[in-house]
Amino acid sequence: SGDRKHLKLATLWTRHLMEVMTIRWSDLYPEYAGMSRRHHYTPWLGGGDWGHTMLCPYLEYYHATGYEPAWDMAKLTVQSMANTYEGEWRYIANPLVGNIRMYLETGDPAYKATADRIWNSLMEPDRNDWYLGTHGSRVAIWYAPFNESCMQSWKEWTRNGKPGPNDSRTLYLDSLDSLGELGELTGDDYYAHFARLVFDGFRGRYTGQLRGVNPVYRGIFPQKTQFVMGQVRMAGQAAEQIAKSRRLFPAAYYGLSALLEVVMKQDQDGPFDIWIDTLNPEALKVIGPDGQPARFEITPIFNYNTGKRKVRATQFLKLTVAADGQTGFYRLPMNTLDYLACSLAQTAIRTRNTLQSPNGDPLYARADDLGGAKGRIL
Repeated sequence: SGDRKHLKLATLWTRHLMEVMTIRWSDLYPEYAGMSRRHHYTPWLGGGDWGHTMLCPYLEYYHATGYEPAWDMAKLTVQSMANTYEGEWRYIANPLVGNIRMYLETGDPAYKATADRIWNSLMEPDRNDWYLGTHGSRVAIWYAPFNESCMQSWKEWTRNGKPGPNDSRTLYLDSLDSLGELGELTGDDYYAHFARLVFDGFRGRYTGQLRGVNPVYRGIFPQKTQFVMGQVRMAGQAAEQIAKSRRLFPAAYYGLSALLEVVMKQDQDGPFDIWIDTLNPEALKVIGPDGQPARFEITPIFNYNTGKRKVRATQFLKLTVAADGQTGFYRLPMNTLDYLACSLAQTAIRTRNTLQSPNGDPLYARADDLGGAKGRIL
């Protein structure tokens, strides 16, 4: 954006991480030098924690400002990260990412050798839960270009899921930053729509967009700030893919349930398009002005693969309603609606007595948040 308030916020918290939360020297545990303490309200009581030490902020700070102490801290941190010979999840993911990033910065093969050792001895192919959460996604983003096994897992587990017991599959490595990178890497529209689905779900639930007029990042129930700000950080890396999805599927995000129907006014005879999401395309029906079912064709745009068998998942569709010699009001009965757009100029959503979110929470929504002037709520 070029707005310096974001740089100021990032600088404040990176300096706090670097100068308050990270250990420069320890006579009792010298291996803690360069490692951050675990978050706590008495952080000075904590020791160096491999699972809560990430080198990336120092590199980004150095690139953004040229602040030399940040570069010095990156070198000190990666030196301690090399002492990684056991662990699981982020306790091995963070050191691998730190080393491969320093290899990219310096070209020093020792950093890549350390990253390869951590991968081969502790992670490959799916040991020690390295793939969990956003830490696993960061491993895929930074290390997959150097390791074919990691690359294969990245593509397979985000699209079809990781194989599990009883012929099950579970999606992993599917955080926003990962989906943004994969969309750019592969050019596959699937990742663009997947990223948008994740982003809009977060936007509706946690940012207050559909939960009141307060724009502060808070939910209707308490949520960890680190999660919310982490999603904001990753959204920037998926921004181009989200924009791509909006071009391919030009529907506004609503996130409503307890609905009656969508009403569309056709002023002149001719075909028109509806963009919508659904779990059950077979149940869709459009009622014409004469009260009879109208003919329409469905064009699939996106079919979200949850990785789980026999589970209905979100689909993005375009419905093209055929010209039938009629004008007037067309109706699309709906109970739950996340996305909607219509090529007709006048569209309205009829609800029951109150606005609801899909999980049943009451919504205190602003009209501008719900599709703007073309998407009236009645």
